[in-house]
Amino acid sequence: MAQPSRVNHYCTTADGVLCRVAYLGPDGMADLYMVDNNLTETIRLPVAELRRVPDPRNTRPPIEQMPAERPRCAWCDRLLKPRVENVYSQEPQLWLRRIVRRTFIRWRTVEGVFDTNRCAIRFAGASYRGGFRKVRKT
Repeated sequence: MAQPSRVNHYCTTADGVLCRVAYLGPDGMADLYMVDNNLTETIRLPVAELRRVPDPRNTRPPIEQMPAERPRCAWCDRLLKPRVENVYSQEPQLWLRRIVRRTFIRWRTVEGVFDTNRCAIRFAGASYRGGFRKVRKT
């Protein structure tokens, strides 16, 4: 079980309440701020009952204008990844900026049908071994 080891880590209690660690004592107890109560009151629980979770503020919003059907790579049959345009919040400090909106631009592909350059190279090698050659146009 992953337990919080530092101050300001987010964790959930045994009953599923989201909290932020305020203080970790040497006696195995932790002071926690409950996130739902606007971080005003603290509770004291043993560290063994807590489970660390990722920071809920770092979640990215869903991609807008994303097509319903995702194409697949012609060689390895993996889903193609989307290329998106990120819109950030207007914070004066760069480290405080968060992604506000993500918009779909196009699919991230190589030559329009492969997901990586490795797939394109393997396809070219297999087609060469299969007897396909480039024909010069004169």
